[in-house]
Amino acid sequence: SYTEVVPDEYKISRKELDEALRYFNNGDYDKTVSHCRSALEPFKRKMDELKAHIKSNHEFDWMKDISAATETWLDTILRKTFHFTAKTHHAPSIGHFDRTDAQIITMVTTAIIGYVGKTGFTID
Repeated sequence: SYTEVVPDEYKISRKELDEALRYFNNGDYDKTVSHCRSALEPFKRKMDELKAHIKSNHEFDWMKDISAATETWLDTILRKTFHFTAKTHHAPSIGHFDRTDAQIITMVTTAIIGYVGKTGFTID
């Protein structure tokens, strides 16, 4: 469950993931993906701050050695996932994603947010 890896402080993302899971359970996979995109929105707006935070966060030894690769990976996966999920925000807004797509996108979204939360990055 995402509740184990996504910090309580990420209220917007948690609310959006709640909605994504509700739509997933009801079989509306395009809405699931749409809410995953919304869950990423707070991070997309703060990408520069997030990059700086990752570079300066030396709490994690493994991150210290690979901070450039981590920054590139996070920037790429966040931008690409955000862009890919935008299909649901444009007409036609249905019929883009199936159950497997929605499940994978939900898992990737949860992983991104959980990873960022693990670094101690704060969202205001």
